[in-house]
Formats: sequence, structure tokens, C-alpha cells
Amino acid sequence: MASATGGKRATPKNDLKNNGVLSPKHNIDAAREAYYDRISKFDMAPLWKVMKSVVTKEPVTRCVPVIWHYEDVKSG
Repeated sequence: MASATGGKRATPKNDLKNNGVLSPKHNIDAAREAYYDRISKFDMAPLWKVMKSVVTKEPVTRCVPVIWHYEDVKSG
């Protein structure tokens, strides 16, 4: 069955510039940084950058476990 696009799909080879580098749509990091620069003019920033110490890959705690023995702390 033939598709409406003629059966051709974009491949990385078709998206290469003359010098062998992928086109800008493949440079996600650069596009992301450009977006961050644009929104920074409005005093905006991505939440994951602003709260990077709160949103961690693993839990981070400053709590220290303590054992309270009843005989040591009971009143009376």
C-alpha cells in the first residue's frame, strides 16, 4: 500500500548539511538554551532549573535517625 508521502521517510542522511553536521532541528540542547535565553528577558526560567535542589533523582535528606529509649525519657 502506498502512502500519501510517496513512501519516503526523512533519514539522518537526508537531514545533513553540506559539511556533514545535522541540521539545527537535531541540536536540541542549543534550541533549549536559546529558548531559556528568550524567556529570561521576561524574568522566567524553567522550573527544573530553578528548583534543581528540590527535584532530585534520589531523595536527599538532612535528617539523622535517633533512637529514644523510653526509660531515658519517661517522666517521674
